[in-house]
Amino acid sequence: MTKEIKLLSFALCVWTACTLSFMAAMGIGSGLLVLATCWAFRNDLPMVKKCFSSPLGLVTLVYFIISFFSLLAAKLSPPLGLAPESMFGLKKFHFFILPFLAALALVKTSGSKLAFEKHPLWRALFWMGILVSLIGIIQFWGAYLFPANWLDDRFFRNMATGNSVPVFHAQGLMYFHLSFASAMGFVCSYAWGRVLWPLEEDDRNTKFACLAFALLTTLAFFYTYSRISWVALIAMVVTLGFLKKPRWGFVSLALCALAACCLWFGSENLRGRWNMGLGPILEREQVWMAAIGMIKDRPILGVGFGQTGHYSEIYAEHILGHKPIFSSHAHNNFLDVAAATGLLGLLAFLAWWIVLWRYLWRAFQESDISKKWLPASCLAAFVTFQINGLTQVNFFDGKSEHSLMLWAGIALALHWRGSQFTNSKSTTKQAKNFQNN
Repeated sequence: MTKEIKLLSFALCVWTACTLSFMAAMGIGSGLLVLATCWAFRNDLPMVKKCFSSPLGLVTLVYFIISFFSLLAAKLSPPLGLAPESMFGLKKFHFFILPFLAALALVKTSGSKLAFEKHPLWRALFWMGILVSLIGIIQFWGAYLFPANWLDDRFFRNMATGNSVPVFHAQGLMYFHLSFASAMGFVCSYAWGRVLWPLEEDDRNTKFACLAFALLTTLAFFYTYSRISWVALIAMVVTLGFLKKPRWGFVSLALCALAACCLWFGSENLRGRWNMGLGPILEREQVWMAAIGMIKDRPILGVGFGQTGHYSEIYAEHILGHKPIFSSHAHNNFLDVAAATGLLGLLAFLAWWIVLWRYLWRAFQESDISKKWLPASCLAAFVTFQINGLTQVNFFDGKSEHSLMLWAGIALALHWRGSQFTNSKSTTKQAKNFQNN
């Protein structure tokens, strides 16, 4: 293994682990990946060009162009007379480069057989997932484990449950439970994917470790106590079940329903969390109304990429006739994209996701049984991510974006491997036909 391959593999593993860490570490990890990828591919520009000219690259470019013109339109004709904050919000698009770098790194460091399923990044994700899961579980039970004066630190995030003993959101190192839930959805899907589709060489101890890892990450995901994440967790399990076998899907759905009933009647904290704290829901209704107002006012290009939070209060006041109690981004991925970049941007956003879904579905269908766990895990993780995004904008949340873009890169790498495999079969078939003729 050459020095550049070792460095590239190390950079990819570091960034992979950092996607479950805090924002500064994520930035350092992604920066290391950028530098290592540029060095490793400095003499292989055709491969880089092939990666960026993929369907994912094309829809990303279209989305960027639409986002640029949405801001330009808002600058030239300000919505409700209020100018956008700046054009520099487009710098958010640097995240969209990461999937291509991750795919390039994964392909180059996986050997001649492209054994993505055995790449060291999975060990990095395994151990980091264990660490942050344990931290999240400890945070949840913090009131029973630490002195009261420690609990005022932002490391602990109190939640309303109606119980006399305080309970805290699991938030890992991210200091925000919703970001943590979005990131853990990918790790939890990966863990259960390895359980349902074990590798041929997995012995009993490995299978037990995978099951323990899946249960640990599930518990941490559950302890985020985000209500929409509970729904997302059920959807993830059921999706994996249906991908394994249809009857497994129905069985997993029944088991999830049974577990939900047991938790509802057995956990006072859970009932309290579900029934209390309606304030955030009412606040979301106001930002949803504001976003819908933006869409109606500027349906083609919206109010400008990344500007929904800037315009939320003025649109809500315009609709309600008084100042809202809360203003922010749209707290829904689809509403936020449509309000910011209009219907054109929403179409590009949907196209970005459709491309990924097609990559993964094809990879799942074409993979042999020992390799199905990876596309299956990606598919279930993306379902989980989308459901979490129904009540928050996790697509543009920096802490969530690192995990999303890593897994988008994995999906692109799977597509690339599938394309190479298809081309190889086609070439072999043509050679045989030539020999027969």
